[in-house]
This record gives sequence, C-alpha cells and structure tokens, in this order.
Amino acid sequence: MFKAQQLLGMKKIETRDIPQSQVPAISRLTPDNLSFRGSVQIPEGGTADVVFLNVADGYLVQELPFAVHLKKFRIEHYSTGQPKLFESDIVLFDRQGNKIREATIAVNKPLIHNGVAIYQASFGDGGSRLAIRGWNLFAPAAESFNVEGAVHETARLSSGAEEYQLEFTDFRLFNIENLGGEAPKKNAMSVKSDTKSLNNVGPSYQVKVRNPRGEAREYHNYMLPVTLDGRMYLLSGVRETPNEPFRYLRLPADKQGGIDTFMRLRGVLIDPAQRGEIAKRFALGALPPGEGGGELQVRLEASAGDILNLFAQGGYSALGQFIETNIPENERQKATETFLRIIELSAFEALRLANAQAGELPPAADEATGFFIRDSLNAFSDLFFYGAPVYLQLQSFEQIQASGLQMTRSPGKNLVYFGSLLLVLGIFAMLYVRERRAWIVVKPGSALFAYATPRKTVDFEQEFAKHSQAIEQLANKE
Repeated sequence: MFKAQQLLGMKKIETRDIPQSQVPAISRLTPDNLSFRGSVQIPEGGTADVVFLNVADGYLVQELPFAVHLKKFRIEHYSTGQPKLFESDIVLFDRQGNKIREATIAVNKPLIHNGVAIYQASFGDGGSRLAIRGWNLFAPAAESFNVEGAVHETARLSSGAEEYQLEFTDFRLFNIENLGGEAPKKNAMSVKSDTKSLNNVGPSYQVKVRNPRGEAREYHNYMLPVTLDGRMYLLSGVRETPNEPFRYLRLPADKQGGIDTFMRLRGVLIDPAQRGEIAKRFALGALPPGEGGGELQVRLEASAGDILNLFAQGGYSALGQFIETNIPENERQKATETFLRIIELSAFEALRLANAQAGELPPAADEATGFFIRDSLNAFSDLFFYGAPVYLQLQSFEQIQASGLQMTRSPGKNLVYFGSLLLVLGIFAMLYVRERRAWIVVKPGSALFAYATPRKTVDFEQEFAKHSQAIEQLANKE
C-alpha cells in the first residue's frame, strides 16, 4: 500500500535530521496503518506516541493509537560488563490522555495491546546532565571554570578570541576494562578471571568539540583516575573521525587523585614571566655550593631558559626539531641526554615554585616525584597534539537512562503461523509417508505395468508382485 502511495506522490520518505514534530504529513503514517515495524527511544520520564520506520535511505513517522510513557528503566550486568538483563516499566495512555494499563517488558517478554506488540529492544542514554570542570591548556593561570551540559545537547565555550561548540554524545555509568592483571585501582572494583583483570574504571562521557571552522574532534574522558604501571592517570581519548580508535592522553594524577598539581606545573611552565625564575633556580641548584653568581651561572641560566622556551612552545617535538637542525649528527645523542636532564631538573624547580605559590608543601626529592615529573612532561608535550584548547573533566552527573522499544503490528501473523505448520507437516510427510507411483499401458492383446518408489524395500517387491497378479487376473477375465 505504501509503495502505491509513494508512486502516486501521496507519501514521501523523509531524509532530513529534524524533530519528529516537524516531519510533514506526507512522511507520516496514520494509526490506522494495517502493518508496521518501527523503533523509538524514550528517556526515563518521557513519553512517545510515534515510532520511526527505516525505509531506504530515510525514514517515516508512524503515529501510534496510544502513547507510551517510560516510568523506569533497569539494567543488570555480568562481571564482564555485558548486559545481563534490562527491562522497562511502561504506562499506556490513549489519545485523550487516559491511562490504559501498566506493564513491565523485558527481552523476549513483550506487551501486546490491541494488536500492537511492544518489545524491549535496546537501551541508551536519555540526556544525562553533566557538571564539568574545564581547564584552559594554554593559559598561564591554573584556574578552572565550570561547564554545564547534557547528553544529546550542545553548549558554547569561549577560548580566547574563538568560540567552540560542545556536542555531548554519550555517557556511561561504568566501564569494564581489562588492565592486564594489575592490582585493583583506587575508586575501582576489581573482578579477576583466569587470564584477565577486569576492572570497573568508573563513569565516562563523550563530547565533540567543534571549532569555528566547523571541524570537530571527539573526546572520551574518564571521571576517575586509572592506575597504569603502578601510577594514577586521568585518561582522555581523542579521535578525528568515528571510524578511528581513541588515542588516549595520560594526565598524571596527584596523591588525591586529581590533576590540580599537574595543572599548576603546566601553568608555570607555559608562563614566560616565570620561566626565567625557573631557569635561575635550576642554575643555582646545578652549581656546587658557594659557586653561584659567576659567569657559569649566567650561561647555565641562559641555556636552561632557551630550552624551557623551546619546550613551552612545542614540547619534545620542538626540542627534537631544534637538535636535528642545529647540532651535528655525531653530537645529537649527547645533546638529547643533556636537554632531557635540564628539562627534568627545571621541571622539579617549576613544581617547587608552583606548590609554593599555591601554599602547598614542596615536593619530595624521591622516586615518586621523579615519575610524576616525567609523566607531567610527557603529558605537557602531548597537549600540543590534543586538538582542543581545553580539557573537560567530569565532576558530577545525574544519569538519565533511555529505553529502546520496537513496536510492530502484524495482522497476518496467524496466516504465517498456519503456513509454517503446513511446512512442518509436509516435512514429516516426506520422511514418514512412502510415495508410490504406478503406470499401466494397455495395448491390443497386452498390458504393460510399471511401479516406482524412492526407496527399494522388501514391501515394494511384494506390492509389485501383488498388483501384477491382480492386473493379470483382470486381463484373463476379459
């Protein structure tokens, strides 16, 4: 029927991504439609009175004879993170808003009302609200700002003279990851199997950051720190297209599980006014006691300042380009080791300076601080390839789940069931009912008899002899 209406120009497939309320009547089907199969996703507390039918490269809006309200959605998981059970508490209302009935549907447990079957098909996020702490990655100050967002909605973000659009695409309450048999992590539950260490690393969300030119990168940010190689990091994945895997930036977490210490260190390293003080402290610390203030200190301070400036402008990549361009090949290995040593010692002085400005205790000169500084320098260098001027850290959330329902009306299903029954009976007939075929050719004075069966059995020989004798007796009588 729809194909006929389409050929006559009475119906048209909708291809635009627009709200269903704006879909024109030519792309809508009435509740009296005899047969349909469509889907809709309803957030908790939401109501839907239509489903969407996928047709060719577009869709149609099928209006329902009732409205479906989702009271509550529940989901249980296996230890691997795979869904174990999900079900929905729904309420049906007629077109006038009167309550019809309530029911709970689950996978393989549909609700059928007036010929329309409602199936539990899928689930997703229904617009969870997110409270986010933003960090400007290329500003000297280590101060943060707040951003409010919701999944499936957008927000505006200003960074310098440019304005970005944030498109929140997904939220997950927990993520089960295999971290290679490591010890359980802080703020995480560990579930161990024979060869894997499966850990719930906590909530995460995905957001697209679109620049003024319309270019977007997608980010996957975890809320809680993850322990890798015995050290804690906040992970932020980035990719340019949906077909690519995420590449993860590791931001080193401090003892409290936050990144405030790293951001303070980043702030003083990127501040030109403070790099001079860092270089001065490095030079004083590199000289033996009592030998400061001379020409050697000035040279060390100048060298450290130049290296810090290069690193602050492009990370390790900028240092590598400088070494390849300005240092002979046979001296590059030694120069690289010297530069790295200067950067690490200067970063320790930068951390002392940053902590003093924040009123924190100075860092201890131990192995843990050394690892933290190296991780911080690696993260600082990777920021130049991060693709966004800010890091958006999830602080809190209000989860809103959504249930994916499939609704069908199939008035001919009883005919299909009857036809299936006939097919089954036919199969049994083929297996257990023996087929016989007989031919008789009568000629003047004679008769030719032939008998056939798919399988030759003892009964067949007896039956053939019996029928042959009967035909011969009839012929003799005549």
